[in-house]
Amino acid sequence: MPKSKYKAILLDLFGTVVLFDEKKLPRTRVNGLEYSSTAGELYNILAKYYPEIPLEFFCQNLFEVRREIKKTKDEDFREVNSLERFRRVTHRLSLPSGNGAEEIANHFNKEHMNWIKTCVTFPMDHLPILKSISEMFPLALVSNFDHAPTGYQILEEYNLLPYFRTILFSDEVGWCKPHPILFTTALERLGVTPEEALFVGDTPDLDILGPKNIGMEVAWIENADHPLPPDYPKPDYYLKKFIDLPILLTSGNYP
Repeated sequence: MPKSKYKAILLDLFGTVVLFDEKKLPRTRVNGLEYSSTAGELYNILAKYYPEIPLEFFCQNLFEVRREIKKTKDEDFREVNSLERFRRVTHRLSLPSGNGAEEIANHFNKEHMNWIKTCVTFPMDHLPILKSISEMFPLALVSNFDHAPTGYQILEEYNLLPYFRTILFSDEVGWCKPHPILFTTALERLGVTPEEALFVGDTPDLDILGPKNIGMEVAWIENADHPLPPDYPKPDYYLKKFIDLPILLTSGNYP
């Protein structure tokens, strides 16, 4: 086998190691429009406590909080964890502060994350690939995910934890990709420099810009839902699927 130019591999989680299908979320109809969203399930929780609050008003505030948080992430790369998101929703709904609002926020968070887990699948053909590359390189998992406990539950469910030398979720770090701290922290834990590692992911703004900005090379898994914008830096390698990664790593045909 040709000697690899890399000493470590960093992997994205959703869309790379595991797949996520938002269409598995329940459908919620609001103001004549349907969404794949947990909003309806969360409203059922709220209605047990405050049946006088209309579904439309709840969804308006839920979606507004989501937009505010997305703006924060896009502009400042600061992570806002899932529980804090639902705390902000209860605040916007003017629910009484204290244990009641906190209980509802926790209930929202638990219900939402239970649904998120139903959207995740781990393709069985990924398992031998992950096993193979973990025997060749120390692996780090670097993921934008706003609830680390659920992230670890997903990894435990599919017995994936043993394959990673280190794991970073944005929830734990307080910052989101493409902020450099997620990548530099993973590299420090693995004991390698940016030039000695390869990042593998599927989302251009997170998984190409972030690693490239600190001098890492990138293997991009082509993603129809997130096409590569023409003004973005080009990845060093293009993969059709995650299962193509070992071919790249063992071929020795680097540019």
